Amino acid sequence: MKKFAAIVALTAGLIVGFVPTAEARRVEAASAAEIKKVQLSAGDTLVLKAGEWRDQVVKIHAVGTEQAPIHIVAEEKGQTVFTGASKFGFSGEWIVVSGLWFKDIAGIKGEVVAMRTSSEQEAYNCTLRDCAITAIGAPMDPTDFKWVSLYGSGNTVEGCSLLDKANMGTTLVVWFREGVVPAHTIRNNYFTRPRSLLGEDGGSKNGQETIRIGTSHFSMQDGGCLVEGNYFYECNGEVEIISNKSCRNTYRGNLFRECLGTLTLRHGDYCTVEGNVFDGAGKSGGGGLYEGIATSTGGIRLIGVGHKVYNNLLMNLTGRGYYAAISLIQGEPDSALNGYFAADHCLVAHNTIYNCQMGFNINHTGKRNKLAIKDNDIVNNVVVNLSEDKKVENVKVGLKPEPPTDMRYGGNVLWGGKVKGLTAEEFGAEEVNPLVREVKGVVGPLKKSFLDKNRVAAVEGIDKDLLGQPRGAQTTSGAVEIMGKLKVDLPSAKNCGVSWKIK
Repeated sequence: MKKFAAIVALTAGLIVGFVPTAEARRVEAASAAEIKKVQLSAGDTLVLKAGEWRDQVVKIHAVGTEQAPIHIVAEEKGQTVFTGASKFGFSGEWIVVSGLWFKDIAGIKGEVVAMRTSSEQEAYNCTLRDCAITAIGAPMDPTDFKWVSLYGSGNTVEGCSLLDKANMGTTLVVWFREGVVPAHTIRNNYFTRPRSLLGEDGGSKNGQETIRIGTSHFSMQDGGCLVEGNYFYECNGEVEIISNKSCRNTYRGNLFRECLGTLTLRHGDYCTVEGNVFDGAGKSGGGGLYEGIATSTGGIRLIGVGHKVYNNLLMNLTGRGYYAAISLIQGEPDSALNGYFAADHCLVAHNTIYNCQMGFNINHTGKRNKLAIKDNDIVNNVVVNLSEDKKVENVKVGLKPEPPTDMRYGGNVLWGGKVKGLTAEEFGAEEVNPLVREVKGVVGPLKKSFLDKNRVAAVEGIDKDLLGQPRGAQTTSGAVEIMGKLKVDLPSAKNCGVSWKIK
């Protein structure tokens, strides 16, 4: 990591340098011009005065310490409002930015908030907290710019509200540098993206993800990022709500509600998708097709090697094909980095799929991907559909051009929909109504239910369930061990996002 020297204003942006001082200070600024005069040292607090900050381009470079971080704060949370063509960049070490509102930003290039001030000066161990970026009701704009870009490593975005992005470009992006593991944390944020820019075919244009971690170029590099406890509501930008394009990232404890798309492990290997809830609320539509498949609420799409998907609850999803609750995708022979690698050597265990149009979609082929998947463990899952719709498929295994090989199934329970491409017995499944119940948005079994009485061997490494209850050596299939008098506190608009009210 570089040690940064003091720098001065460059081009159109304004950069704050730093010099060591003996005592921490509290200083105020009411414009970018005033910020230019400030020098920040470890422990200092820079207060940005309340009011409208129109067309302000700010770049702040400074170095705090873990014991004495630099704080950049709104005078009053939510009352320092950046508008127009404003941009905000910060770099250095141990900086915390909080309480700012970026409202209806337009006419810019790059990103609204960047954790860097130049290509060489990035952020390390910095935090964006309790800030909002919104474009609620703003006209749709084909201009491509991002809202938050993470550079450097060890940074955190937490308790922020990123609502109703109305222009092209990903909402939040993690950018990579050769040889650097980003290891960022994205937690307890509130995301919405209910509108989408459409192409000539009426389908959503590519590039409107809510979160993207990496690019195909860096897809074989470790990301080490954690996306945890976030609330995604009506994130309908495109088929990929989250686009994973790097290795060893973790997606844990998030809630996706009424989102037209999927959490897509598009590039990269060895990622973990654990303890998330996908509730489509029966929603479908939104315009157009994706590779011939209607836009719908979907679940988890696996592409690549060695992923672990467990303890997830997927319910009321209308998607089929790529939008199925859990889909394992075929690969391309000798695939390029931007192609498709088959979903091989993956573990898919202890998931509950409830009232979804298509539960498991295994060995799905496409226009480019024709290489069958192999060597996967699909165990201890529960798929229940109480609908009378005869089109419902609890399990579909693709057999063309070639069937999957070396697959291991066991401990699964099926009830309701059809099973295609293999038998329930071959899927290692009992066909019986497990009598699961939905309580406070969570589906699981009661004591003395079929799942309780017919326990299965625990999977190594999965020692807790969706709700954090311990799993013993013999445990229940599905995401939840036993539904009891448990406190259920899923991510929501009330406990995620900013602490102040957006008016």
